[in-house]
Amino acid sequence: MPGSVATHFNGNEPDDGDAWKIQIEDIGQMVVQLLNLPPRTLPSKIEVRPTRPPSS
Repeated sequence: MPGSVATHFNGNEPDDGDAWKIQIEDIGQMVVQLLNLPPRTLPSKIEVRPTRPPSS
């Protein structure tokens, strides 16, 4: 369950203003790490949020 990710989803065009968001390579790296877990593990829910969301 990723939070804000800088993607082209829904017509968005990522720019410098999206630097605070999770980057697509961060999600890719996480997926690779999950795929490399030992077979005895079963990740069931993974929630990822940006560490520094913009101030309100």
